[in-house]
Amino acid sequence: MAAAESFSQSSLSEAQPSPQKAPARFHLIIGSAASGKSTAVRILVQHLQARDSRPIHYISSREIRDELYGNPQHRGPWAEVEAVIHRKLCEALNAGATAIVEACYVKRDFRLAITQALPLPEPVQWIGWWLDTPVDLCRQWNQRREHPVPDGVITKHCSQLMQAGPTPHRQEGFAQVVRLQTGQGIALEELIPAQLAALDHHIRQASNRDASHVLHGYSCLLDQERLIFLIRLLSSQPKLTGTTSEAGGEPGQQLRADDEADLALVVSQELAVRHGACFGDPLAVAADLAWLEEQGFMAGATLASDGLSDRPLSPFEPPPWPASKARSTGGFSRLADRQAFQQVFTVLRHLLHHPFDRADGVRVHHHLARSLNQDANGGYSGWSARKVQDVITQTLTPYGFRMPGSSGRGGYAIGASLLSVPQLLEMWQLLELHANTLGFSSACQIRTSIQDSLKRVGVELEQQPVARTLHWPYRTLGSTEAVLEAAIERRQRVMITLRSRSGERSSPLQLWPLQLLLDRGSWLLLHEHDSIGQAEGLLACAPLASIHLIQSAARAGRNLSMHQAALQRFSLLQQHCGSLHLGSDLAEQLAFSRTIAAGEQPARSTLRFRCSPQVMAVVRQELERFLPCNLRLSRPLPGHSWGRTESQQLVMTSDGDVLHPYPVELDLPEWVLRDDPELRRWLFSLGAGIRIEAPASLVEEQRRWLAAALSVYEPMAGISQEGELFKRDEGSAGAGSSSQGAVRRKRVVKPPISRPWGPVLGASANNP
Repeated sequence: MAAAESFSQSSLSEAQPSPQKAPARFHLIIGSAASGKSTAVRILVQHLQARDSRPIHYISSREIRDELYGNPQHRGPWAEVEAVIHRKLCEALNAGATAIVEACYVKRDFRLAITQALPLPEPVQWIGWWLDTPVDLCRQWNQRREHPVPDGVITKHCSQLMQAGPTPHRQEGFAQVVRLQTGQGIALEELIPAQLAALDHHIRQASNRDASHVLHGYSCLLDQERLIFLIRLLSSQPKLTGTTSEAGGEPGQQLRADDEADLALVVSQELAVRHGACFGDPLAVAADLAWLEEQGFMAGATLASDGLSDRPLSPFEPPPWPASKARSTGGFSRLADRQAFQQVFTVLRHLLHHPFDRADGVRVHHHLARSLNQDANGGYSGWSARKVQDVITQTLTPYGFRMPGSSGRGGYAIGASLLSVPQLLEMWQLLELHANTLGFSSACQIRTSIQDSLKRVGVELEQQPVARTLHWPYRTLGSTEAVLEAAIERRQRVMITLRSRSGERSSPLQLWPLQLLLDRGSWLLLHEHDSIGQAEGLLACAPLASIHLIQSAARAGRNLSMHQAALQRFSLLQQHCGSLHLGSDLAEQLAFSRTIAAGEQPARSTLRFRCSPQVMAVVRQELERFLPCNLRLSRPLPGHSWGRTESQQLVMTSDGDVLHPYPVELDLPEWVLRDDPELRRWLFSLGAGIRIEAPASLVEEQRRWLAAALSVYEPMAGISQEGELFKRDEGSAGAGSSSQGAVRRKRVVKPPISRPWGPVLGASANNP
């Protein structure tokens, strides 16, 4: 097995011990600054020399810093200090000496780096001497030192040893860890000899307990924790596909890897930053990734060919203990045993694929035990609720797979599951927008589910600012819309009637609903008329408020290809129309769309108008909804600007028209110019800021529209058939009059039109 052949370089570099020669015994002094390490070393050296004739090599990080930098207080790169320690340890082995290494080693990764990751020419039995000195006593002793350290350093060291990280333990590769509790009133001169006398007995007892372990490739704590940290990282950033390839970013920041080799390198760098340099071996991480893929831990392992259904997970096997490697002289963790490892990683793999596996009314541990027994996918059965709880509380919770303080009653979320936390927050905000502002009932359910998931991984949504929202009034989707949504999903035909603006109902229409669209605060139904005898029907949009649903077909709907073809045809038409008005003539609509699909230019008409400078700045934004190839503009005059414009659109020329210097041409389907209400709403709302020049029919329509608007403000006014505003003047009966109260038309003098868009370029008191 490829994944079983390579693990950490340290694990494979240890040579097999000779049966005639006992392994060398090295001592590691652990403790915060000013905890009494130097005193302990002095006492330990005295008693070791009295018991053994071997020479003793004393290796101190302070002396190495003095040797490297000329100052024992200088905090240079630890890698440089570690390299000297490595060299001196090899020298001690070659000399047959006992080595004593004095440094703080307050973090587990520092200790693992020397007990399991450091390649030495011979096996070594490490003894850890932990100076567990209270922080107040450390501060007192610190004041007596020749070179005292800041109190903050002592506080940090004590915290790292006791609260922030795992305490020193023999599972880190020590044959034994001796805890010297100096705050209990017993002097080190009494503690160390007593512990040294009982040391061999304690080592034999611990070794006998470990002898029952069936070892595997991840029995060493370094390899074991690297694998767990890797799964934890991948569960929150699957495959590390995201926005940056830099390791060591923010915890929620996505990382990026372009291929498998790059993935191993990026992951190893990130593990080194997050958990320590000893976990950043790229070769070992590559082997871990291969094993996880092979054993079904990756997301794709449970997807069938359709990408939807789950397949049962096959039982997994941990890699074997390397045949070329002797049994370690140090201690092992609980997971060093093959069966214990299988149990923990069986639960972990199940939760990776089913992060919220739970059942209403059933305690989560009982439900997980039932699920695991049904699958038996880890090669282990006989699960009980107690075993599941032990796995979670003893392993998964300490390594961050379950938030501290969480009861687990709602399931166990593994990281952020398929998405990173920032992506889940983005999705939650989008669902919040759809649920609260747009009234989607399905969005409400999904939003609640994601909200619960985020809370389980410690994300407080109340503290997240909402970046987007909608401020126009909306109508919550109701039962009719729910039926239409179901018909869209099943591609079923419906029968409706439409209410006109005058309140009249149309005759029943049979149509295929395609989509619900939100346009300017109103919901519309995009649909295709069911044209008997034709494969394609008229596409149109109708306001939901005007729809009365008569019935929905109960039988199976039409095939997916016809549904998708209608949506593709709508997309083409909407791009060229710039609106949702698709015309009312099927033949005209089909001819236009088929011409576009054939790569030819369809028949279009040109809308031409001129703008004032102020209006042009507004119009330029509105023109973004039209295809650039159908639009022609002029360059802005000096002193004017309205954003970036493609050079191929700037084919017209601004002229000397003082009021409307900017011409605009837009090629549109004939039906848009003929009867699109949205186009008229847009153009006519600009008032005196534009002057329409073509087509002539639209010019006359605007004249009539403006005249009708002015007639509202003229008493006894009317509009002639020519669209001219006139005033009715009631005269008395008299000669020449055909009847009393006859109407005489008087041409109304048009009042000056105020310019709501402010002063016009070039206007002045003499040249308005």
